[in-house]
This record gives sequence, structure tokens and C-alpha cells, in this order.
Amino acid sequence: MSKLMRFFSTLILLFFLVGCDLKNTTITPTTNTISVTTTQSATTTTTTSLTTQTTTIESTTISTTTIQNEPFIPTDYSLLQDELETVGIPSKGDVKVLVFAVDFSDYPSYSSGVSINDINTAFNGSSYLTSYESLNSYYDKSSYNQLNLTADIFGFYRASNPSTYYEDEYEKLWAWDDVTNDYLYGEGEVTYPDSDIIFEVLSYYDEQIDYSDYDANQDGYIDGIYIVYTAPVSYSYGSDLWWAYQDYYAYYDDEFDTVYPNYFCWSGSDFLLEGDSGINARTLIHETGHMMGLDDYYDYETSDSYNQGGLGGADMMDNTVGDHNPLSKLLLGWITPYVVTKTMEVDLTPFVGSGETLLIINEWNNTISQGLATQIRIRNTLFQSLLIIIQTQNIK
Repeated sequence: MSKLMRFFSTLILLFFLVGCDLKNTTITPTTNTISVTTTQSATTTTTTSLTTQTTTIESTTISTTTIQNEPFIPTDYSLLQDELETVGIPSKGDVKVLVFAVDFSDYPSYSSGVSINDINTAFNGSSYLTSYESLNSYYDKSSYNQLNLTADIFGFYRASNPSTYYEDEYEKLWAWDDVTNDYLYGEGEVTYPDSDIIFEVLSYYDEQIDYSDYDANQDGYIDGIYIVYTAPVSYSYGSDLWWAYQDYYAYYDDEFDTVYPNYFCWSGSDFLLEGDSGINARTLIHETGHMMGLDDYYDYETSDSYNQGGLGGADMMDNTVGDHNPLSKLLLGWITPYVVTKTMEVDLTPFVGSGETLLIINEWNNTISQGLATQIRIRNTLFQSLLIIIQTQNIK
């Protein structure tokens, strides 16, 4: 994991929901305090040792009261994919990914309830054909038309073994010896069942597909491989193999048409049937965030009261809902912030259409990878929200 993502995987994102249109707002960054004042019809003042916030409702501009006349637009700063050792799906441009539908002798495709047409809808369909968005329509909107992500669908491919074989191999791979405090089986005794199936499908379609066509950034790796399997998803019990996740191909020397498999998404066809209002692509959309380098924003460890909440579920990389937040869009290069280091007044148009975002920081050091990022969500729907990122320095 890069230094950039190690930071962002531990940052705290605080949401302040204001149930009205954004009005005259004054923001003053200083070394020890951040003051945010919003004018409204009634006034409430809350004071702590670090922050003073006064809220009142009134007219319709965002103001930041400080010494500069206008914010500046930064250039030549590092983005998330600049920091990754290898890149999966590029965050901009026309990108094609490979999708392989895989069934098993014990779970044939006809019993899955999902057809190749359904899978194509999940990846390439129009918004109205799905319960939310397709992968293509979502990332077209979220990126402000900067990422055109399309998928070529192949299948159903019948795996060489029943699903139970791959499940057993997966359990063997992760078997743990509590006495020796080590894995039960050595590297030469295990295989990687998800990568094994990827090798099967890539070999099977090798004469049909030129895999170098799926390397948009020409880095020598296939940009993205998706496996949609028909085995039942382990929602409550069963093997962790039958879940959804992003991972990396295990066999580094396997070359196909001068390119190598690398990033892949593994997901069950059951996820496409969640809900009752059409094909559901939310899980694929979330995992695609990982395919571009984003981390989960929910808490992996919730055993104590100090480590719960993530983003309150309200983000695609948290509870697979809504849009990607401004921080994610900034990291992926979809928006460029207005940087405010001194007091000033700024007018912003709604974020949903413009992507306009304030980055408020005491001093700009040509990086967005340090500090505490805070979002203030002004409107009451995620796809129609104006958010401000406030970043302070010297956060350990």
C-alpha cells in the first residue's frame, strides 16, 4: 500500500449536514483553529478548544473571509495513481475491461438467475435499465465524463472443476496452525483458486482475444479482469472465496499477448440480483473503486466504541451507496480544488455539476497527502451535494 493511501485509510472524515441551501459562509484557517460561520435565520454557536462554529441561515453564496483576493488552482501535485507501484484501471480516458462469466458443473449458469445480457446491463447498460447505475453510467457521471469505462463480456465459461474443488483449495490456502502460529501448508503445497480460474479463462479465450487491447495506459498489464461466478455468495456462512473483492493475480510470469494479468475483481452473480428493482451493479461499482486504487472507507475493526462509523455508510467506498466523495475524486484527478491558505471570499456552484471544491489549508506544500480532511455536506442528497474539504497541517 502506498504512503498516500496509508494516510487516507486512517484519516477521519467528519460530516456536517446542513438542511438548507448554502449561504454566506466565512472560513478562516489558522495554525490552531478552523472557524466556519454560516449565516442563517436562526443562530446557534458551538465552541470547543479547537473549533468555533456559528450557524445562521440567509443569502446564497459561500464566503471565506481572509486576506487573499481569490483562491489559486494548484498544478503538478501527485495523484493517487502516481503513487501506486502498478495501476489497475486508469482513472481517465477510454478504458476497456474484460469480464468473464464463469459457471460450474454443480452451479450451472441456467440455475443462477443471471444471463449474459444481465451481466452486460450491469457493466454497460443505461441508468434506467438498472436499480441504480451501471458501471459505465456511474463512472461517466462521477468522473464528470472523464472516464469512459466499457466492458467486453465473455461466457459462460465452464470451470474445469466443480465449485467445491476451488473452495477446498481456498480453505487449504488460508489454513492456520495455532500451535506453530503459521500457515498449515507451505507455498509449494497450495494453489490460488481465483487466479487458477483466471488462468483457465485467459487460456481458453487466448485465440479469440488480443489481450494487449486491454492495456489502455500501456504499462504492460491488463487494466482490469472481472470474474462473475455462479456459486452462491456466502452472505451468512460458507467459504470467503464466494464473496466480492479486488485482488492481484498470483502467478507473475503468465504472459498473454505481451501483457500480464494483474488487478482483478471477483464477484458472485448473486450480487446482481440484490434488491427488487432491476440489475444491481453497486458491488461492481464499489470494487471498481479498488481497481483504481481507492481503499475502503468503512471500519474493518469495530470491537470498540472509538473505531466505528467510517463515513456513516454514506459513500460508495463505505456502504456502496451514493457518489464518490470529493476527496476520492481529487485523488483520482477528476476535480482540481481551489486552494485557500488565507482569508478570502469565494463563490462556488453546486458540486454535483461542477466538481468545485475548496481545499483549505494553512500552507500549500504541493501535496494533498498530509492533514485532516473534513467534508461539509450542504445539500441532502449525495449526487446533489456541495462538499468542502478542509485540510489542516501537522497531523501526526
